[in-house]
Amino acid sequence: MIQGRLDIGVAMAPPLIRGVKAHLHDGLPAILDAPPGTSCPVIATLRDSDFVLLVTEPTPFGLHDLKLAVEMVRKSGSPLESL
Repeated sequence: MIQGRLDIGVAMAPPLIRGVKAHLHDGLPAILDAPPGTSCPVIATLRDSDFVLLVTEPTPFGLHDLKLAVEMVRKSGSPLESL
């Protein structure tokens, strides 16, 4: 398990995410948990991924955010399959 922690007051998560990803082992599966939404930390987490699983809450707000996230994943080129 690899964990990264931001210091209080540090606003830039993508460098931390890149640092965590640098410690992943080639050829071994890794599960990366991204924050909700479509912000820069989410994009940094999804970059170079082989597969993306989007999870949402069953509310109108959750559906709205899911639609935004699906569009973001489509534009990123990561594989996406609807269930």
